[in-house]
Amino acid sequence: MRLIAILIPPLAVLLCGKFFQSIFNFLIWGIGVACIMFSGLGLLIIPLAIFHAWGVVTDKTREKQTQKVTRAQRAHEEPMQKRQLKHEARLSRRRR
Repeated sequence: MRLIAILIPPLAVLLCGKFFQSIFNFLIWGIGVACIMFSGLGLLIIPLAIFHAWGVVTDKTREKQTQKVTRAQRAHEEPMQKRQLKHEARLSRRRR
């Protein structure tokens, strides 16, 4: 995905599911390509599109990692809560 962010930044942003950000990135990238045709300024503008796409891809990657960790924590907590409830039920029966 990062290679796509370098070569075709708007596509990388679109593949991350950020439609409006991909339009924004396409505008920056398009202006950069047009400036390359007419002057050397495009070499300064295109890196902005690449930097933006790189950040969006990084955010998406971190979001996936966070979701994975959260799912693992929840899967671990549920059995713990069940054991705790069973333990509390045993203690309440002993107290009677």
